[in-house]
Amino acid sequence: MRLFFLTIFMSLSYAHVQAEETANIPNYELESSGLLSSDIQGAFPKALWKDQRRSEVQYLLENMPANGTNRSLQNLKREFLISRGDTRLIKNDIKTEHYKDIFALRLKKLMELGLYNDAFKLYTNMVETPNTSELAEIGILLILDKKGLSTACLDVKVLSPEFEKTPFWHNINAVCDREIGDQTKEFKDSVILQGIYDDKEFFLPAQYTERFATFSPLELHTLFKKKKVHYGGLKKEHIPTLTPQITRFFLNAENFPENLKPALQEHAIKQNLSTKEDSLSAQNDDLNIKEISQTDLEKALKKRLLSKGVIPEEWIKRLYTLATDSPQNYIYIQFFSLSDLTEKEYQVPKDKWDAGIAYFTEKSAKNLKYLKTALDKASKFSNNPASVYEKRLVLSENGQYDLPEKTEPNLWSGWQQDAESQNYIGLSFLIALHNDPNDQDRDQTLRVLSSLSTVGLIEKTHQLSREYLASMVGNK
Repeated sequence: MRLFFLTIFMSLSYAHVQAEETANIPNYELESSGLLSSDIQGAFPKALWKDQRRSEVQYLLENMPANGTNRSLQNLKREFLISRGDTRLIKNDIKTEHYKDIFALRLKKLMELGLYNDAFKLYTNMVETPNTSELAEIGILLILDKKGLSTACLDVKVLSPEFEKTPFWHNINAVCDREIGDQTKEFKDSVILQGIYDDKEFFLPAQYTERFATFSPLELHTLFKKKKVHYGGLKKEHIPTLTPQITRFFLNAENFPENLKPALQEHAIKQNLSTKEDSLSAQNDDLNIKEISQTDLEKALKKRLLSKGVIPEEWIKRLYTLATDSPQNYIYIQFFSLSDLTEKEYQVPKDKWDAGIAYFTEKSAKNLKYLKTALDKASKFSNNPASVYEKRLVLSENGQYDLPEKTEPNLWSGWQQDAESQNYIGLSFLIALHNDPNDQDRDQTLRVLSSLSTVGLIEKTHQLSREYLASMVGNK
């Protein structure tokens, strides 16, 4: 009898361990899914993860910077996260227990980018019944955001018993119980949730924007759903400090101040969170180009660039005419041509280029030369790269793959060069998004632009260069 029970116990234990290991084995169909699948839609190549280490993909996706005010770059992040990419091509260089669900990482990052609609669509397209606690949590948050607390709580009651009682499940159950009037439920390690439900005078001042980053996703959603954010002290100068996720919460807040909505809308446009055109992006075709002044032409060029229009040949002729007194026009013409924005190719002579570049500040001139190199260079493809790709992440004491405590001064630039030399599309893009402590002078946009060009994504290079050129026109 004792042997019988021991056998049963061992069988159950083995089944439990096997189930946990199975849950950690990548679901390639889920991980490879996306909303974009073709170049026409803006998708990255399906082989964007080919031969790249899972440890590095996981680390860089998890730490991908979400904040930014370059609309084109924010849109590239979106396209990257919702593109179909075959994860069967990834090198599984880490043990099963260290796998992180790339599908879940992408959903979380979309939410950080404020792109809840994309995350909801991707989740509902692919997940019928979540089989991990992490996916279930994400699903609850997306439903809470889309349909409110009452609908989310219906799913909580169904899913909660299936998963272990983590702080999330404890607290979301307590929230749902409080919503139906059960005031006895306590929250676990959440002063915010306790304040929302126990203190009628509890409000979070909206001007303390840095505080939002310290809250859990559940705390953030509940704060805004319960209208516990107070906007009385919020000023226009606070708006540029908002992360995309908080910008999106503010956009949806019914009690957001009317006088601050234009500033918020402008910020949302820069973060790729609004489809409304800003004041610069409207087309302006009723111009007398033959008589237009330099200042007005530069304004028109900005509008044309941001509206994705080609620069007409008569505009180029006017730029040449005005270049006698405005030599920066030679630089404009050269970059418009390199970015495939003109009806025919233009090659500015070296003496004209030198005269034009002298117009800009030293820092701007340096960036423009870097940009020209990025747009000029041929794509570097190699099936037999000469360089050996080095492993840069280590397994830390807490069981996570991370950068070593002591890193080389050129870690990021060397990592970037290695990824590009192997034509690693995904890693090259993700590495370029990170700020290199040893390359503070180089604009993040330029690093990404150069990376895209090197691995052969020319259309996306031009897409990003357009907005960079718009910021350059009319400025030194």
